[in-house]
Amino acid sequence: MIKNISFFSAVEPADLRFTSRVYMPNICPMCNTTLEMSSLFGFYDFDPLYRELKIPYVILKCPKCDRISFAAYEETTFEENSGRTADLIAYQLYPQPTKQKEFSEDIKAKYPRFCSVYNEALLAEHNRLNEICGMGYRKALEILIKDYAIEKDPDKEEEIKKAFLANCINSYIKSDKIQALSKASAWIGNDETHYEKRHIEYSIQELKLFIDAVVATIETDIAYEKATALLSGIDANRTQPKTPRPCCDTP
Repeated sequence: MIKNISFFSAVEPADLRFTSRVYMPNICPMCNTTLEMSSLFGFYDFDPLYRELKIPYVILKCPKCDRISFAAYEETTFEENSGRTADLIAYQLYPQPTKQKEFSEDIKAKYPRFCSVYNEALLAEHNRLNEICGMGYRKALEILIKDYAIEKDPDKEEEIKKAFLANCINSYIKSDKIQALSKASAWIGNDETHYEKRHIEYSIQELKLFIDAVVATIETDIAYEKATALLSGIDANRTQPKTPRPCCDTP
């Protein structure tokens, strides 16, 4: 999520405020819940070596646990006439989240490699490795989509493994919802692997949001399969001819 936030300094004149579009964290580092964090206010300090660089901070409050945390963003400069900066994207949460993302038992059982790679990318993000964590999420997406496609079409396993992700999505993913979500995830994920981003209005946070939606849709698919199996078993039991009870009369 993106918000416009005004930043002030406790030591600078009041007219040296600036406003910036800020990419907000979507996880609380206190309770490790994924949600939309509330921003209380923004302030900035100076880089100790380069006074022209401002280090912006946003004070956050979690709507679930009501505890306070903050995000420190990369140093920036601003034009005093316009009072604006470039978008603030890369940040470090404090305290740093350490908990891994918990996937359902079904997802962990069917797609263990996806869960592992996703959490490696999450760890990189928590440690502010912003240039590489997006590539990790992109790899996790490809593993999930290909494993899902192979599960649905095992006879095409070798073709699916060798296919580019875009071709795999178009050719082997039959669900319109999963196809749309995975395409959007792939577009943002590809940006994270290239020298220059094409979709600059989207960040890693949207990439994670779309991947989470793919996972949720697959979970719905798994639940549907379980429900239909249950109903098929019930219907089969109802249609089976009943075995007549033996007569208890003795000859």
